[in-house]
Amino acid sequence: ELEGQFPGGDLYAAPLDSRFDRVIEQVEGMSSTHSLTLLNVAARCLGQDEWYLEVGSYRGRSLVGATLDQAHGRFAAIESFREFVDQHPDVSHEIVLRTLASWGVDSRVRFLRGDAFRLLPRGAVPGPVGVYFYDGAHTRLAQWLALAVAEPWLADEALVVIDDTSWPQVDRSARHYVGGHAGYELICDLAADQDGN
Repeated sequence: ELEGQFPGGDLYAAPLDSRFDRVIEQVEGMSSTHSLTLLNVAARCLGQDEWYLEVGSYRGRSLVGATLDQAHGRFAAIESFREFVDQHPDVSHEIVLRTLASWGVDSRVRFLRGDAFRLLPRGAVPGPVGVYFYDGAHTRLAQWLALAVAEPWLADEALVVIDDTSWPQVDRSARHYVGGHAGYELICDLAADQDGN
């Protein structure tokens, strides 16, 4: 279904759906229209009882993109706001909540503030996770733990999306984890044209 969102199925071309251009213009963040298209399609393909889980939401751009025009309300996000020292975590939290409200998706998102590595083992998501988007801390240990703590909550068939694999430590850590755990299959590796894209 993702290829159908791009002209000729070219995942590197501009998406056919321009809805996400407005999200990019209005919500501060680092996600591209390509990322938002991927997350939106993935969330639309969830099974009936499955949840979308996002770890690392910054200002809420990717979360808005995933929830935009979805009929269901099975979205959860966890953000600690510790990675961004440019603003007090309380202010950052308020910004995300305002963003979700301004886009009319706040009632469909279970937003948790805290450490995902502590919250996930305690059942932060009320159902099986069909889409897991990790864009949290990018250290080698954090990347490995991000997969380890989420794995018990993944649905039998789940899509795991890892951002910033152009960073060597992210790529190595993710590949190391997946290589040592059965059941994972690399479906797509969307290479960035530059670091941070």
